[in-house]
Amino acid sequence: MRSQLVSQLQRQSTSPNDISSRTWWRTAFPNHPYGHPASGTLESVARITVADLRDYHRRVLARDALKIGVVGDIDPATVGRLIDSAFGPLPAKGDLAPIPDVEPQGIGRQIDVDLNVPQTVVTFGGYGLKRSDPDFMAAYLVNHILGGGAFSSRLYTEVREKRGLAYGVSDALVWLHHTAVLLGGTATRADATSQTIGVVESEVARMAKDGPRPRKRSTRPRPSSRARSRSGSTHRAKLQTSSSTCRSTISASIISTAVLH
Repeated sequence: MRSQLVSQLQRQSTSPNDISSRTWWRTAFPNHPYGHPASGTLESVARITVADLRDYHRRVLARDALKIGVVGDIDPATVGRLIDSAFGPLPAKGDLAPIPDVEPQGIGRQIDVDLNVPQTVVTFGGYGLKRSDPDFMAAYLVNHILGGGAFSSRLYTEVREKRGLAYGVSDALVWLHHTAVLLGGTATRADATSQTIGVVESEVARMAKDGPRPRKRSTRPRPSSRARSRSGSTHRAKLQTSSSTCRSTISASIISTAVLH
């Protein structure tokens, strides 16, 4: 297991995508757990002992933070017995270190990392909205129009379709327990990096100034209506299989907890 992690980290150390992502998170959240790579570092992985793993298991795996989703042809009583048998022995409460809420830092900075590769990877981001924010769903639809709607988004249209600067570009609202960010990315030719970043910044600024209104009058449905329809279709697709329904149930449970808090 350790050797696999080390091999993975060694590959990541020369991967443009991983370098770009780690640089963004480290800059946005210095001196905070969110700024640390989730898979660790070559140095930290080498220091992990069996005692560390046992201590982690004791402190983290507890019933108070457990979310369980069950989908299938099974009755509640049977599920209850199976859950009690599998998870009943866990401690009632975990012993987690407190983590403070935090806002992303370094907004507006551009950090360049020199790497001898033909393509430039760009990770961009800024402030987001927590899932409990009353404006979250409005922001979700607005961002669907901006960069979250895949082939229909403004960023995709302006960066790829109109200018051919990248194969793809997108962004998303990312909400965590202690922060929220708007995070996106793309990859382009090295000589087109400045132009690509400029187009992304221009579209973000246009959305901030004018909102989701189209530039020209059109007989097509309003962008907000199309975004609402596509978002609904996406969520319905997540309920078509047992596994996807189970994942959606767990996600909804976590989200409802965040909203209540």
